[in-house]
Amino acid sequence: MERARFFPLCVAGKQAETADAAVFHLVPPTDHADDFAFRAGQHLVLRMPGAAEDIRRTYSICASEGGDLRVLVKRVDGGRFSNFALDHLDPGDEIEATRPIGEFGADIGASGPRRILAIAAGSGITPIISILETLLAVESESEATLLLGNRRVDSIIFRERLADLKDAYLSRFRMFHILSREHTDHPLMHGRMDEPKIDLLLDSLAPDERPDMVLLCGPAEMMDAARQALIARGVPPEHIRRELFAAAANGGKPAAKPKSPESRPDSIAGIIMDGVRRQVPVAAGMTVLEAALAAGMEAPFSCRGGVCATCRARVTEGHAEMEVNHALEPDELARGFVLTCQARPTTPEITLDFDTR
Repeated sequence: MERARFFPLCVAGKQAETADAAVFHLVPPTDHADDFAFRAGQHLVLRMPGAAEDIRRTYSICASEGGDLRVLVKRVDGGRFSNFALDHLDPGDEIEATRPIGEFGADIGASGPRRILAIAAGSGITPIISILETLLAVESESEATLLLGNRRVDSIIFRERLADLKDAYLSRFRMFHILSREHTDHPLMHGRMDEPKIDLLLDSLAPDERPDMVLLCGPAEMMDAARQALIARGVPPEHIRRELFAAAANGGKPAAKPKSPESRPDSIAGIIMDGVRRQVPVAAGMTVLEAALAAGMEAPFSCRGGVCATCRARVTEGHAEMEVNHALEPDELARGFVLTCQARPTTPEITLDFDTR
């Protein structure tokens, strides 16, 4: 699996969504069209063209499954990639991207009728709308509820698409907008999406509802608050999935350059990638990703902040500890997966498999 490989995509369209966000329609080369088939909830790693450094950012696909490849880019203060894309990337230009990756989603069509609860804030609606549009179209008896936080009405991303979705599935889709900096007719719909607000929303809108799956996407504090409130109501933790954007981890700053290994390695990592195993020295304090990059390997990465899971790999021998984990679910941890940008070996030898899903 060549997850680190980048392909040139043509920018076929650019459409403003809000004052500080736009949707980019991307078209892969004809001979690689199948490589860019995606599941609802997945994302792309884009590489900034023409930069002296290797600047990568992760963006969720905002189209419904089976549709054209589209991503939303929202401006980040000081964000080199987002500001470049919004100010200079135009139709006809070319940008490099990896194949779609990511495990955030709802296994659409794999089970019977179910109730989905989605809680999102700001640009966190990006993967959520892809999942909801696809799920409601495919699963004709499933129902969904969306709690969406934003500052003001004019900052709601995909406001018209969401309204159309509600009109199309009146009996199966409920949606509630919560605004933090604009008063609404109902005080319940005003305020920040913190734990007291989420508690109040759940008590008022779905006091007896036990969702079969919960999708969370937005700031870490909001998702932590929602998770705690849901678990307190009896929702099993394994039914709660979350997606945190990379910008939250690094503020849009470029990743630090990898360290160089010392003459005597503290550990030896056997790294399996694209079916080939390579031995890499890992100096004390280095992450596995830093060691792989220092050795000249094309290891996959994006945020390098423990957020996007682009660098995900499975430990098959030995052990490693992660400093930060905002991306892996408990079941993935139980199966031995780590974020290599955060994983430091704690055994003299370790083997990691980037090819295992």
